[in-house]
Amino acid sequence: MAIDINSIPNKYTSTYVDKVEDFLLIYSPLSEEGVTVLNKEALWLFQQIDNKKSLGQILKLAQKKDSSVTFSTIKKILEQFINSEIIYFDSPKTEKDLLDKKPTQLGVWLHLTNQCNLRCTYCYVYKTPEKMSLKTAK
Repeated sequence: MAIDINSIPNKYTSTYVDKVEDFLLIYSPLSEEGVTVLNKEALWLFQQIDNKKSLGQILKLAQKKDSSVTFSTIKKILEQFINSEIIYFDSPKTEKDLLDKKPTQLGVWLHLTNQCNLRCTYCYVYKTPEKMSLKTAK
């Protein structure tokens, strides 16, 4: 599809989003790309996508913030969003599209026990909604 000034970007509704400091993490289960990390500028652009605004309207908003922004810059970022499968223009990718695709990787997780004695508060074993703190991660 050719992306032009009148194109309207759409977000997938099946994405999972989390904010970590100034970054947005987006995961689409319909994508083989894994987690997409957006910096402050890409985050702003992603937030403008409401399935209604055209690229021309988004460009005008961007140029109010920074007059040096060009259509080509926005288009380049949106192409990365498309490759990460977090937005689409014509029609969304479906579960059928994913299942019809031949896998390029095989992921295996060998889970021997839940008897870890560390009791980390962020551990998935206890299925808590808690997140690992930045201090713990470092």
